[in-house]
Order: sequence, then structure tokens, then C-alpha cells
Amino acid sequence: DLGETFNLYCENKRNPVVYMDDLIPAALIQSLSAIFFWDEYSTDSESVEWAYKSLYSTLKEQAIHKSLPTNDTVSKWFEFVQKDKHIVELAVDAYYLIVTFALAHELAHIYLGHLSSIGSDEMDVFDRELEADQVAYECILHLIDEQTKGSGSKIWDRYYEHAYLAPLMFFDYYDLIVYTAEKLEIEGYGVSGGYPST
Repeated sequence: DLGETFNLYCENKRNPVVYMDDLIPAALIQSLSAIFFWDEYSTDSESVEWAYKSLYSTLKEQAIHKSLPTNDTVSKWFEFVQKDKHIVELAVDAYYLIVTFALAHELAHIYLGHLSSIGSDEMDVFDRELEADQVAYECILHLIDEQTKGSGSKIWDRYYEHAYLAPLMFFDYYDLIVYTAEKLEIEGYGVSGGYPST
């Protein structure tokens, strides 16, 4: 069901499918732009207040309660981010690398044959997740390198050097979701059990 999960996963050993629900794009773009605004305008109380409220709302409503943003929330976000479109561009750049990394991670599970060994002990699960992360990050670095050299696809001209740490931001984002859920004393907040690796 659309808007009822916050997951990215790969399933079906025979005919593998990678699934990403609609909350990931909605939550990531708003969260990343709020984090970047908070950092850039840390001395401006209005920007810090907006960034805090926006991030908190996104974490609570979208990621934990699994609700898509309302039209009012999106309108307020859009109005505020007009103050610095460069911040939104950075958020979008990080978003594309995060989504590419996450999809590459899931495809790496297929490539590495991990779907056939589901149900192994906890250490095997950690090793498989780490191995998929390594393959996915190598893919990200390759895409950035190809674009930097001018030999990458012009269709996907989104892999910039300045965003190479975006996958780590994705891990931190999941940590923020868990932290927020713990502080709000919410159980079963819907973060996928196997991804991202920790």
C-alpha cells in the first residue's frame, strides 16, 4: 500500500524484484533540505526554527507514522526553500546518490547471490549487508568518476563529487528515525529490519 511503509528491499529468489516505497523520496528530500538549511543558516533563528520543525515533522510523520506529507506541509516547505535554491540543489544531488546507492545495494544482493541464503545467523546477515554496501559504494564512486571525466551518461547527469558522502547521510538518516522513535517512545515504527547496514 502506498504511503504505509518506509522500506527498500529486494525479494523473490526466483525472479528478484527491488521495491522502494513512496515515503523514501518524500521524506529524504524534505529532511536533507532541512538539515542543509540548519547547517548553512545556523546563526539565523528563523531558519534554524524552520529547519528543526521541518526535520522533526518529517521524521515523526513520514518516517515513523508512515504518512505522506500533506499539501499544506509541502507548500510551506516549498515556500521556505525558495530562500536558497542552492540548498535544495544540494539536497537533490544527495538524494539521487542516496537512491542510487540504495538501489545498487539491493541489486548487489541479487548479484552476490544473497537471496539464496536468507535466514542465516546474525553475523552472516551483517557480512552480507556490508558486502552489498561495498559493491554499491563502488558503483557510486564509478558513476561519479565517469561523470567527472565526461564519459558518463548525459541523461543521469546527477552524480557530483561534492555528494560522495551521501550514502553515509542515508545511514545517519535512519539513525535519526530510530532516535526520534525512541524519544517519542514509539514501538514498531516501520524501519526496514535489514537495511541500511549499521
